[in-house]
This record gives sequence, structure tokens and C-alpha cells, in this order.
Amino acid sequence: MKEKTSINLRKSMNRGSVEQETKIHDKQGEIMNSPTNRAKTNLLDRILLSKDVVSKFHDEYKNNSVFKRWIDENIPEVSLCEKQEQKTPWHIYNVLDHILHSVDNMNKLASHLEYSDRRMLVYTMFFHDIGKPYAHSYDKNRKKCHRKHSHSRHFHHRIRCGAGS
Repeated sequence: MKEKTSINLRKSMNRGSVEQETKIHDKQGEIMNSPTNRAKTNLLDRILLSKDVVSKFHDEYKNNSVFKRWIDENIPEVSLCEKQEQKTPWHIYNVLDHILHSVDNMNKLASHLEYSDRRMLVYTMFFHDIGKPYAHSYDKNRKKCHRKHSHSRHFHHRIRCGAGS
């Protein structure tokens, strides 16, 4: 009897999770497909697919309050990445600048590709380390390192479920 109850509880919890995920997915689809968000996504596309991604992103993020608010509401990890320093021989920038320089380099390497392929690659670079601020820790010498990027998996799920554009 006890096992049957726990199986029913798990089934019930799983049903609740699926229903909740569906509601979240629907809401994210509404948000991302609104005319306002399509305009912001188009601006982000123009920035990420441009030359000099680093300065263009920072200019918009610092000087365009509507764009900044949209980024902070939809991709709150960006502000965390901006604050997250990386002091290792392999990383000379904070996480956000590392990400933006990676996007810039991908643009140069993929300049010969069609727009849709290049767009996919630059967004891959834009999101590749987005979970680092949640995963930092220190090694035995008290040097900061990023061993577990588990938050990136949760971020990927949130974006994938909300991706409509």
C-alpha cells in the first residue's frame, strides 16, 4: 500500500510539473512574441551580428534604458556576468566581456556563412558561459574557478521553452 501511494504521488507531482511547464512555456511564448520583445530581439540581433559587438552592446546596455530593462528582465544573468570577474591566466575579462569578445570572434570566423547560420553561432557564443556566476568556486589556492555550469542547463531550458522568434 505504501509503495502504491508513493507511485501515485510521483505521478501526481509529474502531472503538476508538466502542467506548470506548459503554462510557463505559453507565458514565455506570449512574452517573446509580443511586438515590443520582437523589436528588442531585433536590436540584440543587430548588436550581436555587428562589427565591434563589445562596444555596441555596452553602449546600448548603458545608454538605452528600455533595452537594459528588457535584457535584465529576460536574461538577468547578463548583469551577473558583468559583475563576475575572472582572474585566471586564460580569462582577462569579466564574464560578460569574455562572452561578448567570443561573439565578436565568432562573427569574424563565420562572416562567410548565411545569416541564419551565423545568427545561431553568435547566440551560442552569447549563451555559452551565461551560468558562470552561479558556478564559481575556489580551488585549494583560493583562486576562483568555474567547475560546475549546472545553471546553464536551467537557463537553456528557460530559453528553449520561451524561444519563439
